[in-house]
Amino acid sequence: MTRSARGVAPVLALGYLGGFRAHALGECLVDLGAYGQVLRRALGCVYSNLQPSQEWLKVESLDLEAQGVAHRADGKVVFIEGALPSEIVSVKVGRKKNNWEQGVVTEIHHESSQRVTPGCPHFGLHQGACGGCKMQHLDASAQVAIKQRVLEDNLWHLAKVKAESLLRPIQGPAWGYRYRARLSVRYVAKKGEVLIGFHERKSRYIADMQVCPILPPKVSAMLLPLRGL
Repeated sequence: MTRSARGVAPVLALGYLGGFRAHALGECLVDLGAYGQVLRRALGCVYSNLQPSQEWLKVESLDLEAQGVAHRADGKVVFIEGALPSEIVSVKVGRKKNNWEQGVVTEIHHESSQRVTPGCPHFGLHQGACGGCKMQHLDASAQVAIKQRVLEDNLWHLAKVKAESLLRPIQGPAWGYRYRARLSVRYVAKKGEVLIGFHERKSRYIADMQVCPILPPKVSAMLLPLRGL
């Protein structure tokens, strides 16, 4: 099923084509390389003629910045905000370099089983979204596993150190755990009020936060009263 990146309900049921679901076919064509080109021509697809922003990409992994990592057919790396491993997505590219691109997911054609509904109303890719968290759309246990993998990779690439054995990851509560946090305070003339919170995603502006589930409940409950002082 196709679903928008904002999390609305599925709006289009993809039919079957030659025994394959449409998203599965797209995955096959990406993975088969030269054979995929033959299949595209044989099936009369326009897949190979799509613009880069319309190409379906399979997400292979997630980096520590919570960006999905995928590769185009020519091997170029694409970093995708809002995408999770194993998902097949469409991307709107914002930055292009010789060896990599960076963009934002626009549609999710095949969703990861580890995708969850974010627990904070201020989390997301929308304008004004809070930048305090990056992985709320991913299951909490999967977040820990990814952070452990990144630590292992960094130890190997930077120091050539590989653990002989691994202890079970230390995992605390998923919510209300942030007893130390740096919040900003600023009077915003255009809004005529004081804002208290983390900065907006990729911005120097302060997010308009009414609650913050990752802060202790008593602290989160004080955000609005403090704005009125």
